[in-house]
Amino acid sequence: MSPHAVTHQLPRIKLTAELREFAVTSNAFLPEHSPLKQLPDSYYEPWELVIQHLPALIKYFDIRRAVDTLPVLSTERLRSEAEWRRAYSILAFLTHAYVWGGEKPAQVLPPQITVPFLAVSQHLELPPVLSYAAANLWNFSSSSNDFTDLDHLDTLHTFTGTESEKWFLLISVAMEARAGTIIPKMMEALEAVKTRDYDVIISALEQLKSCIDSVGVLLERMYEKCDPMTFYYKIRPFLAG
Repeated sequence: MSPHAVTHQLPRIKLTAELREFAVTSNAFLPEHSPLKQLPDSYYEPWELVIQHLPALIKYFDIRRAVDTLPVLSTERLRSEAEWRRAYSILAFLTHAYVWGGEKPAQVLPPQITVPFLAVSQHLELPPVLSYAAANLWNFSSSSNDFTDLDHLDTLHTFTGTESEKWFLLISVAMEARAGTIIPKMMEALEAVKTRDYDVIISALEQLKSCIDSVGVLLERMYEKCDPMTFYYKIRPFLAG
């Protein structure tokens, strides 16, 4: 285990209906449990086969051919929100891989991507691009219930297959989870302002400072495994719009 790992058990937090309405969990905007690793309906196996081999398809400039030969799949067989999120993440990665995975950027996306991606994006009320949700929030696995522990986190998908890209994405996952504990406390502080309950306000602000400090410690770990040159020349181009 890394000497920087968070070893204490994070406190369970109570979420109000208002927070749940905005998809806030005890892990902030991460799901309560690890995202789906695969869509359960075999109908979507064509998507899964391409995304599982994404780094190799990009490396050998074969991603566009792979996408062009896909069937245009319907989104009507997606059942749960977890499945919609999985589909969104897959299609977002395929979109950016298709655009940036050739010698020149692609100017037009094929219907194999656009038709289902627009439908999924509309359902989730998210833009049809590789958003933070697609790349980070719904693109990780964990062997622990503590999503702040980087030793137990892994990405589901990357463009390059490099350790630098995995680490870049997972640092954000850990930071998100660590910050999740403070959201209800700050909501309590806002309510306390109305009654001038200064003890609650001061306590919340002290906890906020501690949270920001611990998030900063996680951010500083970016340099452990994310090589700046690898990020700039190999990873960053795929994160463009």
